[in-house]
Amino acid sequence: MTYSLLFTLEVSFWFLLLSGLLARYRLRHLRLSATLLALAPLADVALLGFTLADLSRGATATPAHALAAVFVALSVVQGHTLIQTLDGAVHRMATRKPLRPPPVYGAVRAQKERTHWWLHAGTFALASAMLLGAHAWVGAPARTEVFPQVIHYWSVLLSIDFLVSFSYTLWPKEAPQPTPPASPTGE
Repeated sequence: MTYSLLFTLEVSFWFLLLSGLLARYRLRHLRLSATLLALAPLADVALLGFTLADLSRGATATPAHALAAVFVALSVVQGHTLIQTLDGAVHRMATRKPLRPPPVYGAVRAQKERTHWWLHAGTFALASAMLLGAHAWVGAPARTEVFPQVIHYWSVLLSIDFLVSFSYTLWPKEAPQPTPPASPTGE
């Protein structure tokens, strides 16, 4: 499987997703929007199908095969959150309302960081299960040695993300104290 196929299918996914949202808010065509949004996951299903077909024909797994599992896991685990976030952003842009800034201080920021880490962990778990399943399904460890390597490196990144995300719980970032206005006498 080539990187160009991976790139093409991921661009198709994002094109369908954004087109569906623009059809909803710019064109006000709800049926077209629903159709485009329903077609977006099919790009990831096609990606998974091409990956499995390539491996079943005897191809040696490459990082592109591993990325296919990562993209599918991202869509499954974080798809709903992603669509909600994009939907809100496109709606605000279509109505010309300002985007809400993300929380940057205190317990709200800590909760957001923990939630993002749990989504990351879920994506890691699903992608790892798919990679290990493909590793066992192929039955030739020499052909799929890249899969355990990807899991290993990603587990290191997940651990670092854990430390950063949960550090906001232990040491929440405090809002800056407002500076008192300067006295008119210059004292």
